Amino acid sequence: MKMVDQLIELILDRTGASHYEVFLSETGNFRLKVASVKKYKGTRQSEKPKWWGAIRRHLYDKHEATAVYGCEADDMLSIRQRAYLAEGTKSCIASRDKDLRICPGLHYSWACGDKQPEKPLYEVDEIGALWPKWGTTKAGNPCIADLKGCGLKFFYAQLIMGDTADNIPGAPKKGVTYAFNAINECTSEEEMYGIVLEAYREAYKCYKGCGKTLNPFISYTDWRGKLQRKRVEDVMREQGILLWMQEFEGQMWDHPHRR
Repeated sequence: MKMVDQLIELILDRTGASHYEVFLSETGNFRLKVASVKKYKGTRQSEKPKWWGAIRRHLYDKHEATAVYGCEADDMLSIRQRAYLAEGTKSCIASRDKDLRICPGLHYSWACGDKQPEKPLYEVDEIGALWPKWGTTKAGNPCIADLKGCGLKFFYAQLIMGDTADNIPGAPKKGVTYAFNAINECTSEEEMYGIVLEAYREAYKCYKGCGKTLNPFISYTDWRGKLQRKRVEDVMREQGILLWMQEFEGQMWDHPHRR
């Protein structure tokens, strides 16, 4: 377990932290019950790496890790960071998970192999930013090959484009280029919410009669084989609940005026 201890020492050195908390996900993740369009993390391999169990025991025994039930360790990192921010105490989230970058405050990511370099200490504001990775199409035209980001902009971009790592579909047939163009110039969360809702309405073909009549309900068969009839805004909210990092325990993401 020497490498685990060395990594924690590295994080403390890089961030200048005087103390730390470790969180580990256990059972009862609420997202598993919320997901209906697709099974949450349904494409993940169930088998864990060989040393996973031993590393967890070491983190509990030596580093006094906190077991997280009902949500994910990422949620607790977000909750703790936001609590520290509210009381004016400086803190930092140390993680390699891209989803945590929607949380404001200081962040640090250590290197993981040759293709995942260290991301030195940086600060995320509430609105955030998008970082497109440009590529070219087969015809040689420029295109966005991948989209990363931080803050609310990245959260709402993910609401459109989905997250394949967690099997979250987003708005059907609305990819990274659409997400970037729709969200990049936004200046408020209310603006982002409205744009994303319109993207879902378009994706689910909610407009009838030359786009003049809005039918707010859609029907689909969920991943369990059950027929569902929901408002398209509730389908969007489901995706948001799956993607959102909680601000407080038990939170279910919703419209910014209802949170």
